[in-house]
Amino acid sequence: MTIFWPALLGGVLSLAIGIGILVKRSGIARTNADAQRASFGKYGEPTARNSTPSRVASVGVVAVLMGLALIIASFLNLNW
Repeated sequence: MTIFWPALLGGVLSLAIGIGILVKRSGIARTNADAQRASFGKYGEPTARNSTPSRVASVGVVAVLMGLALIIASFLNLNW
């Protein structure tokens, strides 16, 4: 059985980042909102209001799914 190592390493990294995002989603959302307000002032306020923990969690879920897909592809030896 051959394993495509770049996909496996990228998948594990993506999985770990996604889980980290899911665990710390409220802090990430708050930091992102503060950064938008600090960078763009009153023009960043609409974007800052949209930075909610549920939106950040959706990014974490996508990262986890991408990591799982890469890990599966590495074991199936799908080296594109």
